[in-house]
Amino acid sequence: MSADPVAVALLERARRTRDDLEARLLLAAAVQRAAEGVGVLSVVTGGTAVDFYVAGASGTSATYPLAWRASADVDLVAVSVKGSGDARRRVKEAVRDVLGMQVASLGRTADGVELLDRALYLEGFGYGVEIVADEVAGDPRAERVWTVEVDGHPVTLQGPEDTLIAYAESGWHFHHPRDWERALGIFAAMKDEMDLAYLQKRARERHMPRVLAEAMAIHPLPKDPQPLS
Repeated sequence: MSADPVAVALLERARRTRDDLEARLLLAAAVQRAAEGVGVLSVVTGGTAVDFYVAGASGTSATYPLAWRASADVDLVAVSVKGSGDARRRVKEAVRDVLGMQVASLGRTADGVELLDRALYLEGFGYGVEIVADEVAGDPRAERVWTVEVDGHPVTLQGPEDTLIAYAESGWHFHHPRDWERALGIFAAMKDEMDLAYLQKRARERHMPRVLAEAMAIHPLPKDPQPLS
């Protein structure tokens, strides 16, 4: 692929800003621009999606809650919108060719195989990209996304409902305080914007209505691990 001056300009803006959330969103916009060139929609998920929702959709870290622990990278889902083939591979190649990002090692498996298929980085830039999946919610019937503008360019994020469900489930099941904090943060910031009927439906599908009720009540994580249902 040839260089895309718009994607490159977004990446340069990401490198210049001193705001951590703005930098990651600009990086996501640059990657989405490159991904669209190969028929793939890149969807921001994970901690950067959480940070965006918790910041009240401001797009900067200035509105993080007190002592909020922000994410350090951008997790993306690569969803094929045209053609066939491996969407993750196509995005990786597009980002490498258009933005000059390089594949990073995530370590090795127990069998000694190096994990090189997901993470990308740019020399001298503090935020990387990890392509984590090719489905947003793991269920094609439940794919809901939000698209926002960053510097006039679209960034697509996993919807707040599915993001909350993922972190509430992880926080409760693995007794992970930071994941639980993220779930509570999303609900506190976005409760008036979310589809509560859909949120409760997804909780029932995941067999975790009690867990969702605890999150919606902004209850702290129990001292001892508890079953999902």
